Parts: sequence; C-alpha cells; structure tokens
Amino acid sequence: MKKLIHFCLFTLFVVAAFSQVTKTINLTTAGTLSSLLTANEKTTVTDLTLTGSIDARDVKCMRDEMTKLAVIDISTVKIESYEGYGGTKAGSNGYYENYLPENSFGDWDRGKTSLTNIKLPTSLTSIGDDAFNNCIGLTSIIIPLNVTYFSNYVFYGCSGLTTINIPASVSSIENNIFYGCTNLSSITVDPTNTEYSSLAGVMFDKSQTALIRYPEGKKGGYTIPSTVKEIQRNAFNGCAGLSGSLTIPISLLSIDEIDQFPFYGCTGLAAFEVDVLNPFFSSKDGVLFNKTQTEILAFPAGKTGSYVVPSTVTNFVNVSDISGLSALTIPGTISGNCVFEINVGGNLNLRYLEAPAKYFEESPWDDDAILFPPLDTVKINSGNLTAYGSAFLRLFQTIKKLDLSQTTNTTLPKSALLDLGELEELILPAGLTSLSYKSVAECASLKSINIPASVTEIGMRAFENCRSMKNVIFAPNSELKIIDKWAFYACHGLQDITIPNGVTTVGDGAFWGCEYLSDLTLPSSVQKINDNGFDGCIGLSKIKVEATIPPVVSAKTFNRVNKNASLYVPDASLTMYKNAFGWKDFFNIKGISTQVQELEELSYGIRIIDRNIEITNAKGSKINVYDISGRVLFTKTAAQDSENIQLSNKGIYLLSIDGFNRKIIVD
Repeated sequence: MKKLIHFCLFTLFVVAAFSQVTKTINLTTAGTLSSLLTANEKTTVTDLTLTGSIDARDVKCMRDEMTKLAVIDISTVKIESYEGYGGTKAGSNGYYENYLPENSFGDWDRGKTSLTNIKLPTSLTSIGDDAFNNCIGLTSIIIPLNVTYFSNYVFYGCSGLTTINIPASVSSIENNIFYGCTNLSSITVDPTNTEYSSLAGVMFDKSQTALIRYPEGKKGGYTIPSTVKEIQRNAFNGCAGLSGSLTIPISLLSIDEIDQFPFYGCTGLAAFEVDVLNPFFSSKDGVLFNKTQTEILAFPAGKTGSYVVPSTVTNFVNVSDISGLSALTIPGTISGNCVFEINVGGNLNLRYLEAPAKYFEESPWDDDAILFPPLDTVKINSGNLTAYGSAFLRLFQTIKKLDLSQTTNTTLPKSALLDLGELEELILPAGLTSLSYKSVAECASLKSINIPASVTEIGMRAFENCRSMKNVIFAPNSELKIIDKWAFYACHGLQDITIPNGVTTVGDGAFWGCEYLSDLTLPSSVQKINDNGFDGCIGLSKIKVEATIPPVVSAKTFNRVNKNASLYVPDASLTMYKNAFGWKDFFNIKGISTQVQELEELSYGIRIIDRNIEITNAKGSKINVYDISGRVLFTKTAAQDSENIQLSNKGIYLLSIDGFNRKIIVD
C-alpha cells in the first residue's frame, strides 16, 4: 500500500514538473524578446524570468505570443522608453521609461487570463491604463516601492485578487483601478504614505476625511468612520460583498457625483442608516434622502418587499436598482424625475408598480442595459399616458391588470396597449371619450371591458382580436355614438352585448367573427349596420331590435348568422321587419311583448355540468337540441320531471323546449 501511495505522489510530481516550463533570459537589447524565443517556447513556457532591459515590444510579446505564460519575474529589469507602433496599445507610438505601458497584459475585451503572478521592476515608477484589465487569473502582485502613479482601470476585472498593498511612494491614483475586483477583501496602505491611508481594509485619504475605495469583496455591513466628510466618486461601485446596513455618520457632508449611481452594484446592501443629527442626509425605511426628504438620493439594491415612496418626495436623484422589491408605489404628486432603472444582475422580483404617467414618459426604454421585471399589475395614478409612454408600457409583456382610471386621458392613443397578450383586466380612464385605432387590440387574455359613460367613439379595430373577452359592459347613461369599422373584429369569446342608445351606425365588420355572441340588443337609435357588421356570429340565438323603423342593412350584415334565431322587434313594426331587406331573411320574427311573455312563462330549470344538460320541470314538453348548423342532435318528449341529455363534444348548441330557444355553450 505504501508503495502505491509513493508511486501516485511521484506521478503527480512528474506531471506537475513537466507541465511547468521555466525560462530565464537576459535581454541586452530592449525589444528583442520575441527573437530570442523559439516557436515551441512561445507556446510552452509557463514561468519566465527576465533580466537586462525591456520595452513595450517585449511586454507585448509576453502578452500575445507566450500563450501559457503564468508567472513573470521582471523585478530586476529596466523598462526603456520606446517610440514606434510595435508596443502594447494599438495606435500609440510613445512609451516612457520606468513606466509599465498601457494595456500591458489587459484590455476591455480581453485580458491575459493565464497570468497568475507577477513581480514588477523595482525601478518602476508608474503603471499605465488598463495594465492588468481583465486578468482574471491574477492572484498575486507586489507593487514596487518606487511606484508613484496608477493610471485608470489598472486592475479592472482582476477577480482573482484578494488583497493588495499600496506602498508609501504612491502619490496619485486615477479612476476605478479596482473596479471588478470582486474578491478583493482588503486594501492596505503603508502607514508612512503621505497621500493615502487604510483602515480595516478600506482606502481613505491621509486624514481619513475622504473615503476613496471600499473593496468589492469585503463582506458584511459597514459603519463609515466619524472622521469622513466625503465619499469619493465610485467608492462603493460594484461592492456586492457589502450587505446589511451602511451607516453614515454625522460628519458626512457630500457624496461625489451622487446622480451617477455611487452605490451601483451593491446588490447585498439592504439599508442606509444616517445619524439623525447629520445636517445634509437622512434615512427612512433604509432609503437615503436629503435632509428634508424631498429627494431620494439612493435606494439600497438589497431591500426587499413592498415600498411606498413618501409623499414628501418631489424628485429621484438616484434610484438605480430596485431588483429586490416586489411592489413599488410612486405618488402621483411627484413633480421632478421619478425614473428608476433595473440593470444589475437578474434578480427581478417587481410584480406591482403604481406610478404617474410621467414615469413612462421619462424612462430610457430604448436603453439595452435595462431589464424589464415581470410585472403583474400596473396602476398609473396621475397624468396623461401618451403614445411614447404607452410604447414603454408595452415592453412589460407580463402585465395582467392595468388600471388607468386616474389618468387624465380623454383619448387612448393609437396602438396604446397593442398586443399586451397577458392582460386580463383593464380599467379605462374615467374621463375617456374615444378609443383610437387598435388602442386595445390583440389583448388575447382580456376577459371583459367596462366602457365609461363618457366614451363617444370606439375607433377602428379598437378591440380587434381580443379573443377571450366575454363581456362588453357600457356604463349607464352612456354617450357612445360611434362603433367604427372592425371595432370588435374576431372577439371570438364575446357572449352578449347591449349596444347603448345613442349609437346610430355600426361600422363594417364591427362584430365580425364573434362566434359565441348569443344575445344582441340594438337600441332605437341605430339607423344603419354596415357590411359584415355581424358576419360569422354563428352563435346568435336572440336579437332584440328596438328601432321602430328597421335599420338599413346590407346583404352581408348578417352573413353566416343562424336565420332561425329569435328576432324581437317593436310590436307595431312586425310587418315592416318581415318585409325589410336583410331582416326578412329571419324566420322567427316576433314582437318584443312576446319575448317578455316567453320569459315570464319560462319555468324550466336548466343546468349544465361538464357535457351533461339537466332539465327540470319539463314533463310533457318536447325537447330538441340542435348544433350551430341547425342539425337535430336530440329530440324527445319528456316523460318525467327531470331529463338528462349527454353531449359528446364541446361547442355551441341550441336547446328548444316547446318552442322556447336557448343557446347552450359547452366548454
């Protein structure tokens, strides 16, 4: 057994030894590294030690040509200046001495991922832009004691770094050098440094009055020291490790560029806690405000549950991420900016949103960075929803309930809610007067609609293809005058409708293809029903027309309508209807008083359970069941009080009991 263990250890040692290829080169002339390496060495060397002199061309060789390079020791080399286009940065032709050039081992779209460890030249004084950008494998780096300057984004995206030490010599650090270092938990500054300092792994200026950088990988909540007066730009940018509360002291006077999302990416931050005596900032329910709480300055990305913006708020300065919320209410009284963005990670929980119309007007909905949460319910509590705002609203394709009752819209814009396929419930504006072209079209899940009394016109194709809509309910005292062309085209689920008095014309194809429409009432005001007005309404079993003079119809108005349907007309107009074009085609024309008598005399009990029709109090009555084409499916005279009829298929049927007709829907 011991021999087997020794053999395995030996094998592992051999594999490790052969996978690690070491090379040491002395460069007497800078810029010659590539020529001193064989083709095989360029693809196999993992550990490289250089001595002598190098320039930007040699760095480029290490970055681009040495594909397996993981460990670099250039601690004793001198970096020479170089003029020419063969260096590390595309388009650049000037490189300084003792300066680690721009893009040495990294760039925005790539980094040298094989690099794990590097010892920089002891003579180095400056490190250029993006020197190690996206070197995700880099786990260890020692900053030489002569370095005075870090340029922009030096360690951007170096997710392998966990700690870093800044020597006493550093006097200037540019923007975002540690952004994307997601596992960096501690930044340590030499105590003798005259410009910078650190405390508990956080970087400050020397006097610790300015917080410069909180490490992204530092875990837990944080209390800002009482000496701090300023949070500098991007100090907390991307700090996903920060969780719980961020406590702000009485001493804090400013947050640099607070309108540029200073806490962007702090996905674990659940609350801001501000000292009540701070003269410039305050907090309530974990949200950061100005002192008077008229402005929201920052929203903690880790806050969960429901949130109602206080009525004192007039403006959002910075609400960059509300990913943890399930419900958000923004008061309709807000006068300034009220836009929030959801553009961090994929934790999209928001289901309920109440906001003024101006939110939908001002949101940058064409920004590819924005992720849209799966909203169930939206309520717009003030303002006018315009075409622009409704275009943004339509991007929320998961909306099931939309409440527009508090908007000031008198017209619903063209295609305002087009193709909101999940919308089941819609409450229209209380003062609405017209529904424009396709304003609610293609809302395939909409169940019913209440039309406010103020609506005078239902525009062309307004509800086209709302195929699940069963009911259209008009408010009492409806002022409706116009039902335009194809207004309810292909609303297959529509079952009954009473068109309000005041409508004079029903447009072309207004109810085309409403197969389940069984009961139709046309008011006395109707004068004309255009081509295909009710074409394909194959389920119609009862039509009530209140006009004394038969409305003008075309040959196609009632195309594909069952002419055995009961047509009830004013008693005094029976003869006119029986002789009027289009109306005379119906075989069962009766006076309206007959309809009332039939309804009063009806004493049968009818119940549908699954595909079974149960009829009570029918003894001695003749019972017939027809399909929509008029074919008799069942006929008998009831021998007892209760009869059961079993149907084999779903569909629309006509039940006739001693001449009383009723449409039956089996689904």
